[in-house]
Amino acid sequence: MPSARTAPSPSSPALLGHPRPSAWSPGTCCSAPAPEIQKSKNLARRHSQMIIDENQKVHSELDCKMQDLELKSKKLDELAVRSESDRRNLEKEKEKNMIKAKYLKMATLEQQKTDENVLKLVEKHKHKHGHPPTCKTSSRPKICVSCCLLN
Repeated sequence: MPSARTAPSPSSPALLGHPRPSAWSPGTCCSAPAPEIQKSKNLARRHSQMIIDENQKVHSELDCKMQDLELKSKKLDELAVRSESDRRNLEKEKEKNMIKAKYLKMATLEQQKTDENVLKLVEKHKHKHGHPPTCKTSSRPKICVSCCLLN
């Protein structure tokens, strides 16, 4: 069976006045022109460099923020230690104040007992001798030395 030849396509190189290539080679009609490839490569290179630069910038910013956070963390730790120390000191001061308050209360109670005893003695003296004890040098009642202590 004889082979049927087909007509060349309108865009074939033979119709366009170009010889038909036997194999693909650079610079033929099927390859992109060299300046366009170079331009595309340069654009890709610039874009890649821009991404690298941006990543380095972000990395530097993150490093700086990490250092800031570490510094703040150290300061907070120092404050926590200082606060704990202050809290212990405050607790000690509270204990001291409670002890002082206890002793002051005891002294106040002792003073009240003494005052009550003095008043009882004054009443006893008054009842026994008919007059309150007096002292010429003080307005405070005292035991009459002349009639109470001598008897």
